[in-house]
Amino acid sequence: MISLFSSNEMALLKKEPPVLLVSGGPDSIFLFHAFCELKKSHALDFEVIHFNHHLRGPESDDEQQFVKNLCKANGIKCHIRHIKLLTKTGVQEAARKHRLENLYLFQKRHHTQHFITAHHGDDVLETLVMRQERGAGLKGFTSIRRKQVHFNESSDEFVTLWRPLVNLFKEDIVQYLEKRAQQYCTDSSNQSPTYFRNRVRHDVMNKWTDLNAKKHVLTSVQKIQIFDDYFNERLRDCLLHYFFHVPIDVWNTWPDELAFRFYMIKMHENGYQEQIEQKHFEETKDKFVKQVLGHAIFLKDTAGCYFTNDHFLKNTAEQLLVIKNLGAYIIPKSGSLIILEKITPEQYDKPSNQKSSYLYLSLDNVKFPLHITRASLTEIMKPYGKGSMPLKKLFQSRRIPKFERLFWPILRDQTGKILALPGLEIGDSVRVSSKTKAILRIQYIKTL
Repeated sequence: MISLFSSNEMALLKKEPPVLLVSGGPDSIFLFHAFCELKKSHALDFEVIHFNHHLRGPESDDEQQFVKNLCKANGIKCHIRHIKLLTKTGVQEAARKHRLENLYLFQKRHHTQHFITAHHGDDVLETLVMRQERGAGLKGFTSIRRKQVHFNESSDEFVTLWRPLVNLFKEDIVQYLEKRAQQYCTDSSNQSPTYFRNRVRHDVMNKWTDLNAKKHVLTSVQKIQIFDDYFNERLRDCLLHYFFHVPIDVWNTWPDELAFRFYMIKMHENGYQEQIEQKHFEETKDKFVKQVLGHAIFLKDTAGCYFTNDHFLKNTAEQLLVIKNLGAYIIPKSGSLIILEKITPEQYDKPSNQKSSYLYLSLDNVKFPLHITRASLTEIMKPYGKGSMPLKKLFQSRRIPKFERLFWPILRDQTGKILALPGLEIGDSVRVSSKTKAILRIQYIKTL
C-alpha cells in the first residue's frame, strides 16, 4: 500500500480521527482497507459513514448492509445516513449537496472535522473533461483537490474533505482489490447514459488508455491548482482593502483572473444569485460601463469600479453614518475614512490649493451629532465664496467622474443642511472667519 499522508498530516489525523465516506464501490473499499492497514501500523483510529440515497431500490439496501458487515468484521464504527431526493433532475448534484449538509450536521454533533473520500486520479481527469466541455475558466481547470475546506456560511461550520487517492488510477485500485480477493459492490447506475458524468466516463475516459498521458495531465492539473491558490491569496488581500470601490489605476494592474474573481464575489454580495460567467465579465473590460445583473450593479468610469445594488442607487436619502463626537470613522459601504479634529485659530493653516485633503469649518455654529448621507445630485448647495448651485454642477466643476458622484459622502447637521462635501467643499454658512473661536478640521481618505 502506498503512503497516503505525510508525517504531519498523519499526526493531525491521529489527533483528530477522521471519518471515511464509504459507498461500497471499489474506490471506497480500497480506501477502507488502506485505513485498516494504517490503523494497525500507525494506530490511526477512524469511523465510517455510509449514505443510502434509496435511488436503486434493493441494490441500495444491499450496499448499506455490505458496508455495515464490513465495518463490523473489522471493528469499525459505522454511521448510516438516509437521503431521499425529491428532485428528478440534477440528481447527482442534489445528492452531493445533501451529503455535504449531512456532514455539517455530523461535524456539529460529533465534533469531527476531517472526512475522507475515495476520489482518485480518473475522477480528477473526468471532472476536468466535464468542466472543459462547459467552458470552464482557470478555477474550473483545478478539477478536484486533494484537500478542500467547505464552509457553511449560515451556521459558521466547516468540514475538511481529504482525497488521498487523487494520485492513483482506477486500474491500480481494481488490481489491488482483485489480487487480494477483496469484495466490493457495483453501482448499476454508473452504466446509465442519463448522467453527463457517465457519458464522459464511457465515451472519453474508458478510451483513454495511455497511462503516461494521464499522469502528465494530472500533474498539469496540480500545477493549475497552485496558480489558483495564488489568485485566491491575492483575492483575499484585495477583499480586505477594497469594499465597494476599486480605483481605476489599481483595477488596471490586476490580472483578468483576479479581477474576474473579485467581480464575481461583489456581484453576488449585491444580490445577483445566478451563476456569473466569464462573458459577463468580458462585457465590462476595456470600456466605461453600467452593467445590471438582477439587483446587482457594476459601474466603471475614470475614477474606478463600483459595486452596488439597485436599492442603494434609488435610496439617495439613506443615512450612512451618525457622527456623535470628534474622531475617526469608517463610512459604511465604502470603507472610506473621515477624521474630525478640533483645532484653535492659531493652528489653522488655510490650504493654498484645492488638492488638500483637509477642509476647515467653523465649529461655533455646528452642533453634534452630524450625519453622513449620500449625494442627491439635484440638491442645491452654496459653497464657500460661490453662488448656490446643484451638487451635480459642483461635481462637474471639480471634474469628479460621473459614477463617483453617486457615492460621494455629504456631511450634514441635525436639520439636514449640507455643511460640507468631505475632500471637496464646505458650505458658505460654516466658513472660518476672523471671529471664529473653534475650528473643525476634516480629513477625508477615499480608500483605506
